[in-house]
Amino acid sequence: MLLGAHESIRGGFDQAVERGRLDGCEAIQIFTKAPAVWRASPIEEEQISRFREAASKAGDPVMAVHGSYLINPCSVRPSIRDKSLRALGEEAHRCDLLGIELLVMHPGSPGKGPADEETSLDQVAAAARTALDESDRVCVLFENTAGQGRSLGRSLEELERLLDKTNRPGRTGLCIDTCHAFAAGYPLHTPEGASEVFAQLEARVGLDTVRLFHLNDSKTPIGSRVDRHARIGRGEIGPDFFEALVNDPRFAAVPGIVETPVGKAERYAAEVATLKRMRRA
Repeated sequence: MLLGAHESIRGGFDQAVERGRLDGCEAIQIFTKAPAVWRASPIEEEQISRFREAASKAGDPVMAVHGSYLINPCSVRPSIRDKSLRALGEEAHRCDLLGIELLVMHPGSPGKGPADEETSLDQVAAAARTALDESDRVCVLFENTAGQGRSLGRSLEELERLLDKTNRPGRTGLCIDTCHAFAAGYPLHTPEGASEVFAQLEARVGLDTVRLFHLNDSKTPIGSRVDRHARIGRGEIGPDFFEALVNDPRFAAVPGIVETPVGKAERYAAEVATLKRMRRA
């Protein structure tokens, strides 16, 4: 598995790549803007040039973008749905400018209100299609969720329906967050349980649909429906699962991104190194 981390774009996109290089990343995930604001400054040609130069110097790691946390295409509030539609299209366009193919999005939540699940899934799928229509190359990846509140994407069945409703094979896929899956009730902490989870995944959507992993242990127990990341091997999932996953030949070309908690003065180098030590020659 190609291993890396989510890196800060503080100081520029090129600085995120440099941080990734120093952390030993073979894959890097970034935001293209502050994740908790709607506004996005234009990406200038000079920024693109510096980013591409840095990527080349770093050995051209696989790159992915995580969409804004504010994007929620199935909100019961029309104003939020409209903003989300525009923001997702903008994220896709920014990916095009940077030459990044993978765009991760949270399916969102209708929140409190009368919206039914089917309608909410339809709204998310429609937003994804719109973003794809505005992009030359982006592949939208639906990220599974821990199941908190009414968040969509907590189950493989919901993710399958999202892919079917979007109906853009080759331009859509999944980002599987290991902490989220475990918190949603999937037993990744035992070899038998993990094997059954991936068998279900293969039967429903095919393993080739998984284009990215978020590699996070979990601070909370299985089925908690609480999203709290822990360092690799130090949470409720444990190290055995991650060792098996990074050596699984079915995912040899799939990027694995660490989003585990690190202190302000720390980098992701230790977490990436932990995963690399798990890889067998």
